[in-house]
Amino acid sequence: MEYKIEDLFEFIRNGVNIKQGFSGGYPITRIETISTGEINRNKMGYAGITNIAKFENYILEHEDILMSHINSEKHLGKCALYEKKENEQIIHGMNLLGLRVKRGILLPKFAIYLFQTQQFRKSLSKIVKKSVNQASFAVNDLKKIKLDIPYIEQQKYIVAVLDSCNRLIEKRQSQITALDELTQSLFLEMFGDPIQNIKKFKQMPIKNVISDIQTGWSPVASKEPATNNEPGVLKLSAVTGGRYNFKENKKLLDGTPFKSEYEVNVGDILLTRKNTKELVGACSYIFETSPKLMFSDLIFKLIIKNITLIEPIYIWRLLNNNSMKKELSKLASGSSGSMPNISKKNLNELLIVVPPIELQKEFVNKIISLEKIRNDFINSLSSYEILYNSLLQKAFKGELFQEQ
Repeated sequence: MEYKIEDLFEFIRNGVNIKQGFSGGYPITRIETISTGEINRNKMGYAGITNIAKFENYILEHEDILMSHINSEKHLGKCALYEKKENEQIIHGMNLLGLRVKRGILLPKFAIYLFQTQQFRKSLSKIVKKSVNQASFAVNDLKKIKLDIPYIEQQKYIVAVLDSCNRLIEKRQSQITALDELTQSLFLEMFGDPIQNIKKFKQMPIKNVISDIQTGWSPVASKEPATNNEPGVLKLSAVTGGRYNFKENKKLLDGTPFKSEYEVNVGDILLTRKNTKELVGACSYIFETSPKLMFSDLIFKLIIKNITLIEPIYIWRLLNNNSMKKELSKLASGSSGSMPNISKKNLNELLIVVPPIELQKEFVNKIISLEKIRNDFINSLSSYEILYNSLLQKAFKGELFQEQ
């Protein structure tokens, strides 16, 4: 049955305007509160409010929905379902819409899934207004959007199916996280903290084990990624997670030459030379990549001098150790208002521990085994996500209803 969005909710409104920035008192939602698609209680604002009585109409209730309506375009319409904890009181602040469902017509969890559908996203795109730094849509325009809504029993079935698929996704994500933690623990078990170096391994400047630090090239490129082996240039995000992601790239514009001397290959070690203080110095090892991708001038490529002295995968895990990340961050410098930058000179002098090569090889073999398992989990996760999106679209086309 077709409804206007305004007929599905008791209210759709912006939050109360309270100047935040003070500490203590009751928490107040802000845009960042739902940035991950869930309510993040660590990303609330505060205004020192101790008497909540005058804001009682804006206290969130269990299963209220918060929606982003002023943000970068890709985040518009992002929602989170509020699940209240005992005795918790959170004030609904400005710049997030609050929506409360009409229970006889719509289930809150069903609404969350509804707002992820292509049907809703397509309708939302028609009411978006863009400005220089952000986009937005008007509440009244949102209210007029029409959507097909099944009966409550059908909604319950759809929610159960999608919840089940989401649990598979979450389980696989937690397994990948656990493997990443195991990798960190394995390094510490075999080598200890590389700064404290309690195992008394050899220490030397990194320039003793690498023959060159190469800087890439950043031509003007498309906003779209390169596909089907098209030439492209890597974005910083291809490296910043500490694991190489070749899909984070930009396609070269027609007429822009591809320079093979900057092409990345399996076995390369990449390090971000310029980024925010938290992300500068992120390091990735390339296990696999698409051809014809160049590294940018914001990324270094480290060339190993002698693999009988040091293993590339060991270097990758060493530079991703938490203690080493702090050391790399200390190397970065920059003028006020600019992103910190690591110079080749400073990087060359970075002191590293170099354990016996046999121990490094033992470590690398274990890492390769873990990476194979991780890759299987990543592929499995991708399959689950494809399944979820397929089920989501089928559900809202009426193709997933329980047979009567």
